[in-house]
Amino acid sequence: ERKIDLLQKIHRLSDAEKVEQKYIDIPEIRHRVIDGLISRKEFEDAVKCLHEGIDAALKEKHPGIVDQWKKLELEIYEKQGDKPEQISMCRELFISARGSMEYYHKLKLLVPKGDWKGYLKNLLEDAKIKNNVIFGSSILADIFVEEKDSESLYQFIRKQTYDQLIMLDHYSRFVNDD
Repeated sequence: ERKIDLLQKIHRLSDAEKVEQKYIDIPEIRHRVIDGLISRKEFEDAVKCLHEGIDAALKEKHPGIVDQWKKLELEIYEKQGDKPEQISMCRELFISARGSMEYYHKLKLLVPKGDWKGYLKNLLEDAKIKNNVIFGSSILADIFVEEKDSESLYQFIRKQTYDQLIMLDHYSRFVNDD
């Protein structure tokens, strides 16, 4: 990166670009190239560079880098106001995280209200979120609470084992007495 900075500082831009292309598989260099494309509003080229980075990271088995590139891709779609692509990326990120309240909230804002219930049902099935409870909290239970789906929350709580009393205490107030 310092070499690229130095070449740019002395106005040897074509040399700096050659160095960037030579070392594009280094995530920091790719990020730098993508940032430049975004700042010039060359979004299509930025997405293409991101997809190449995703392919390289998948080949090298670096899931953290894949998610980093997908988050950056989502940012590009947000800048462009491209709702269908935002929905697609949020869905991918939600599933890869096995549930994330951040992407759940984004999706809830993006997906038309009339389609939301069915969309959420499919999303939760595709994400294969387990009944994991961490420190008395669960993404799945939190979603049921936000959706005011007390029946699903009740069924979720019923399936928990006796040692998860903290969770029972935490979520039972959201279940109707009916």
